[in-house]
Amino acid sequence: MESLKEVTRFNERARRNVAILEALRKGGPLTKAEISNLVGLNVVTVTNYVNHFLENDFIVEKELDISQGGRRPVLLDLNPDASYVVGIGVNLHNLVGVVTNIDGQILSQVKKTPEKMDIRNIVPTIKEIIKEVIGDFKGDRGKIKGIGIGIGGIVDRQSGAIKWPEKISDDKYEYISIYVPLKDYIEREFNLPVLVENDATVSAFGEYWFYMDSFIDNLVYMFSGVGCGMILGGDLYRGSTGGAGELTLYNPEEAVPENGDMCFLTRTDSDLGIISELRKRLGQKREDMSVLMEMTQGDISKLNFDMIVEAVKRLDPLTRSVVREKAKCLGLKAAFLINLLNPQVLVIGGGIERLGSDLIDVVKETIDHWAFHEMASSVRILPSRLGEDAVALGAASLVMRNVFAQL
Repeated sequence: MESLKEVTRFNERARRNVAILEALRKGGPLTKAEISNLVGLNVVTVTNYVNHFLENDFIVEKELDISQGGRRPVLLDLNPDASYVVGIGVNLHNLVGVVTNIDGQILSQVKKTPEKMDIRNIVPTIKEIIKEVIGDFKGDRGKIKGIGIGIGGIVDRQSGAIKWPEKISDDKYEYISIYVPLKDYIEREFNLPVLVENDATVSAFGEYWFYMDSFIDNLVYMFSGVGCGMILGGDLYRGSTGGAGELTLYNPEEAVPENGDMCFLTRTDSDLGIISELRKRLGQKREDMSVLMEMTQGDISKLNFDMIVEAVKRLDPLTRSVVREKAKCLGLKAAFLINLLNPQVLVIGGGIERLGSDLIDVVKETIDHWAFHEMASSVRILPSRLGEDAVALGAASLVMRNVFAQL
């Protein structure tokens, strides 16, 4: 079983493979001359690579292009069913599994919500989802080339083990770290190469892979207010040990730094702390008219993020007020990142984008007020277009790029 190599270890041939196949994926069908112009290789070199891809059934010849004189050039395109990959996304509230083809089309999908999102439930659920999503897949299972898993925590890039932050207190931000050899566990179970990556990192790659123009090579994906994934200089940035992208400070002995409430740096829950703040206000019995009291039937312990999204859609004043307060803290984090990294695109995702304009507009306003004008005026702020499928599709896309590289 061949392993899936890290992108930073790709040799020159692998990089050319990826460049040519990505050009076809984004712009195909193309002629050899068009590919040559897009990837910066001469036509003879492109022809050698194309012949190899044709032999391996990864690309196909299509109808001839219109001639400008002489022989009409042949159009080339990806064969979408040459290979398939599995992508697993561990989101904030559920797990998503997909099988996709080369074009990223979802051919099979399974979603599950464990009773509790802790590592004891998540790992068996990942195994169940992989079995089900492959079982539901109607194509040639022998062409499934690997499994990508996007999950929270810090990923050891060498071993594929994860350092999972398990919360041990409902009242405080207290965590213990649990090491899980996830890559080895899944590879032994399914006899397929497995790539494990941080959820924010694969989400960033998914948005980049599916939606960004070729000139975009600096992108930040804010996965809620907890972490971020980064594409810098056209490639994933993970840091020296794979832990880059944490957006908060954490000290279990001191909730807030001594010099004040630095909301944009202190740790919050994945929902930006919206649920806990609403429970607090509803519990003060001053907000009985909120639609949230109706939704929870007066039991505010039942309040969840789906209810908050619905309350925002119903223009509930209390919910919208709290969302906008928390959005300002998120906007401050975003402004800091924009000043630091000067990206072309900043994507808001991880599920909080479902709160719509009450969140996104405040984030944009805060960036305008707090980021330097030169950086703020050049960045596009976008909600995630992959939604709750971002982690699974991003993980699948990262595996597919590695499949391209190893042809």
